[in-house]
Amino acid sequence: MISPPVIFGSFGSAESSFSSRSQSAAMRDDSSPWVEVSKTLTEVMTPKAYDHMIPLAKRWAAGVEGALEARSVPWHVTRLGCRAEYHFMPTRPRNGSEQYAHGDFELERFLHLYALNRGVLLTPFHSMALMCPATTESDIDAHTKIFAEAIHELIS
Repeated sequence: MISPPVIFGSFGSAESSFSSRSQSAAMRDDSSPWVEVSKTLTEVMTPKAYDHMIPLAKRWAAGVEGALEARSVPWHVTRLGCRAEYHFMPTRPRNGSEQYAHGDFELERFLHLYALNRGVLLTPFHSMALMCPATTESDIDAHTKIFAEAIHELIS
C-alpha cells in the first residue's frame, strides 16, 4: 500500500481539506463561505494549533538551513509564524522585485518534483511550507532528509 504524501502548503489535513468540507456543506442548509471562515477561525486557527505549528515551522527552517550550510549553498530561509520558505539568494528579499529577480523556475521545478517523487508535496508556486495542525515532526524530518539529498545531487 502506498502511504499518503506529506503535504506542505495546505492549512488542514488532506482529509479535512478535501472530503470533510464538502460533506459538512452538504449536510447543512447554510453552506455560505462565511460559515466556513467562521469555523476555520474558531476551530482550526486556535492558540493551541499555533502552539503546535510554529515550533514545526522553526524545525523545518532549521532543517533547510542545515542542509544549505552543509553544502555552502548561498540561499536564505525566511520564517514567519507557521510559514517558512527558502529563496535562491543569500539574504532575505526586501521586496517582490528582489525575490523575482532571483527566481529560478527550472531549479524550483527540480526541487518540487524531487520532493514529490519521494512523497512530499510543497506549495506549487514557490518554495514555501505552511504547517497545519496535522503536520508532525516526522513530516518535517522527511522533508529535511529529502531536501538535503536534493541539494547533494545538485552540488555533486
